[in-house]
Amino acid sequence: MALRGPRHFRGAAKVKDICFHHDPRSGQLCSDSACSKQHIDTLTQDAAERFDRAWRAWQTRESKAKESGLQKPNAPEKSMPAVCSSMPLTSDLPEPPGLFEVPWYYDERWHQRAMSAGMISSCTFLAHSSLWSCMPRLRRYREIHPVQRPVFATQLGRRCGELLHLAPHPAVICVEKPYLGGFVEGFAQTVTGEFILVVVNGGDAPVTVDQQSIIGKLPGLEACFAMNLHKAVDARFVPLPIGLPHHCDGLHRGNLRAASEAESLIQQCRAKATPWNLRSQRLLVTPMQANRLRERYLERLSSPEFGALVRVVTTRLDFAGFLALMAEHQTVLSPPGRGHDCYRTWQALAVGTVPLVVADPCFDDRLYTNAGLPTIPGPEELTPELLAPLLQQGYYMGHLSRSGALVLRGIGLTAGIALKKWRKKGEIDCGLVLLTGQRLDSRLRSVESIGQMVDSMMLVQILSGGRYTPNEQASSYDHEAVIATLTEQRKELLGEVEDSQPCGRPLEGVGGQLLSM
Repeated sequence: MALRGPRHFRGAAKVKDICFHHDPRSGQLCSDSACSKQHIDTLTQDAAERFDRAWRAWQTRESKAKESGLQKPNAPEKSMPAVCSSMPLTSDLPEPPGLFEVPWYYDERWHQRAMSAGMISSCTFLAHSSLWSCMPRLRRYREIHPVQRPVFATQLGRRCGELLHLAPHPAVICVEKPYLGGFVEGFAQTVTGEFILVVVNGGDAPVTVDQQSIIGKLPGLEACFAMNLHKAVDARFVPLPIGLPHHCDGLHRGNLRAASEAESLIQQCRAKATPWNLRSQRLLVTPMQANRLRERYLERLSSPEFGALVRVVTTRLDFAGFLALMAEHQTVLSPPGRGHDCYRTWQALAVGTVPLVVADPCFDDRLYTNAGLPTIPGPEELTPELLAPLLQQGYYMGHLSRSGALVLRGIGLTAGIALKKWRKKGEIDCGLVLLTGQRLDSRLRSVESIGQMVDSMMLVQILSGGRYTPNEQASSYDHEAVIATLTEQRKELLGEVEDSQPCGRPLEGVGGQLLSM
């Protein structure tokens, strides 16, 4: 849609007050993270909504034309898809003044689209929460003045606490980080009942120890899953992967023609991916937005001494080309961006490539350590002698590419997320790491005693919207015995795979790492 003037944004700011440099769909971000202007990708929400309705209408007409064998007939009015109400599903929700005429809260139409997608993102986490219809549309916090944002968040938290009794307990509450402080303050005033808090990115600020301390005092808190989590001192806090970005999940802005466009691209990429043993063993350094740490890695790895071990690509690519590039390599560098966690980590795992991540003592690295992902030394300490063994370690994880164990599958992720099951008598940690991404078969029947059949590693309580009921046999569950059984079975599986290795390199010792807690 061509933008010819401010009249295209009803109630919006003038063009001179709009930042046109911030467009994540094109890989562009404004240079100043505290940009005072309104971002163009936010202002296009109204246009996106109208385009989505028009596209659905066109698809309906085309499908009817094919069924009747007619050449583009004029669709009768009744063939037009019904437009779902854009009004909030719950009344009396606070609404700050917005920049344009788009509802502050999601409707059923958005929820259906979000639930149809299979990839992890902030959108899908929100869609699977209990009070999704009571949470503001993602990213609209940028339309609220920073001084007014805590006031709105407090009102929102107070109202959600009042509505908590409508959801099965423990309810799952999903909150964007910019609202977190005010939301917790208001929520504490009215909360009644047990709940699980999911904190998703709105910006890349960490969830600090001080914030964890405040959240931990909320009455009824069973667990808190958070993106970019600082090292937790409370066992109820668990790191959450950021998954895939909004601008390529087809749910929130752009790519509105298919809710699972990113998922289909990943599936196509995996189908065409180079076989593991034919992939390049050189470390891939992909195009990425610059920051100080990334610039230091780029400068170090671009030096001639790393020429035989590293491939540096600086040309910008579209999403499909980016996935295809990663699928050509066994390992890829995945340093932190603005936050500790990086989209590239999960995009790489989605196409069966092993990411080399950077350890940070401030952050909770359980997602990485549970998955057995290699960590790369800092740029100043990195040498070819240190890098070569890491690439070899990446090779040993090659069976994951074949089995699909690291694919973003369903809404769950098979890379090191523990299943959390909650009972009235307390917490039972049933963490099972790196299952095969397929339904449990007869070889894994011992796992069924924990009370849940899973297609892949899922955050069961979150994704069930609080409706999951633990198995009564869980009280006799022996966690260590189950892990030992899975470890032995993993070794057997790896032994079967070893015979299919054309180059004959062993895969010994991988099972114990992959199934460690």
